[in-house]
Amino acid sequence: GGGGGDNLIGVIKPFQGKEPRIAPSAWVSQHALLIGEVEVGEGSSIWPGAVIRADSGPVIIGKNCHIEENCVIHGPTRMGDSVCLGPGAVGPPIPHERRLLEDGVVPGHRRGRFHRQPHG
Repeated sequence: GGGGGDNLIGVIKPFQGKEPRIAPSAWVSQHALLIGEVEVGEGSSIWPGAVIRADSGPVIIGKNCHIEENCVIHGPTRMGDSVCLGPGAVGPPIPHERRLLEDGVVPGHRRGRFHRQPHG
């Protein structure tokens, strides 16, 4: 895991032997929490209060994504590139199913929409 420049890495916790991986150019607030198999892509940012919990499967965050204040993301979830989750977005609500946010999606505040993706 890394984090570009003056990055103050948040709380990074392994879960079941898997640790978050953060691209060198990504930025993670010191007040964010990443647990388990979380991957943060190049140029992405994770803001204060965000909780990204990969306890039921991986969370993959693409390039140039912005996870704003107080977002909560559970795995398994895959985000494309240039996705922005506004403050307080929560998802996905259904445990143990894969979720997908496609490239360029910008859900509204507290209205993040996650789409189910079939297992396979």
